[in-house]
Amino acid sequence: MKNKIIKLLFFIIFSIILNNNLLSQSLNFYREKIIVELQDEFCIIKGTYYLKNSSFMNINCLLYYPFIINNEMSFPHKIKITNLKNQNNISFKSDNNGIYFSVNVLKDSISIYQIIYHQKIKNNRMEYILTTTEKWGKPFEYAEYIYKMPINYEVKYTSILPDETVIEGNTRILKCNKINFMPTKNLIIEWEKNNEK
Repeated sequence: MKNKIIKLLFFIIFSIILNNNLLSQSLNFYREKIIVELQDEFCIIKGTYYLKNSSFMNINCLLYYPFIINNEMSFPHKIKITNLKNQNNISFKSDNNGIYFSVNVLKDSISIYQIIYHQKIKNNRMEYILTTTEKWGKPFEYAEYIYKMPINYEVKYTSILPDETVIEGNTRILKCNKINFMPTKNLIIEWEKNNEK
């Protein structure tokens, strides 16, 4: 009787581990759109993230969203997370380096989440974490990066080069599209102000 109970417990534990592994492999972070808006002494990040569940079960899991926190960039404020499919605001918990929040992706479907936050910056430099994409084990099928700034801002360096630059009124907009993209470094933008413009 004791051996049967041990075998049953082993089977249950093994089934839970196997099921969790299958679910984690079935959830695919396959697309993102990041808009960086540069302003005096802070930047606004608007990230839209696409999650695909190709399994036969609904997936509800906790995700961690890290920030760059250093002498040049403080912990973000005005953080807002939205499930764009139902427009529900998502609650979150924070630690010293990021936030935790739950995502729910129905079986054989796609969920879209948007995260917006403001972050104070110094020395005309911002950095956004991209390298965590590698932990998902797959490159982005499609990624879009847009940098917006006043027309008197001139970009001196960016780790992801833009494909095009357009001027809309007093705003300079740089755009970059990537296909089958696995980031190997973070998104970094450095700029200077030209007061003559």
